[in-house]
Amino acid sequence: MTIGLDDVEPDTTYVNCEVGYANHNSDVSDVVFDHCTFKQTNFSNGTWIDCLIKNCDFTNADFTRSYWLRCELQDVKLMGANFGESAIKKTQADELCCRLL
Repeated sequence: MTIGLDDVEPDTTYVNCEVGYANHNSDVSDVVFDHCTFKQTNFSNGTWIDCLIKNCDFTNADFTRSYWLRCELQDVKLMGANFGESAIKKTQADELCCRLL
């Protein structure tokens, strides 16, 4: 399944899907991404609220000035990801994610 990041719906679980580009800032809430691939690497100024992200790859992604609230990252690849000037609140990342930052 392929879906644009702008078309992601709250209260939805996406498994093994390909997430395309957003035309606006990436504002995502109440979503589960499990084993998804993302074409976009620039998520700066985006908002991530109440998300569970599992087994996804955000290598070299730019999350500069993004806002994270009540999210959980499990087995997410974050090597080279930039979270500069981001606000990260009540968000958990497993040990694997933290080692890759």
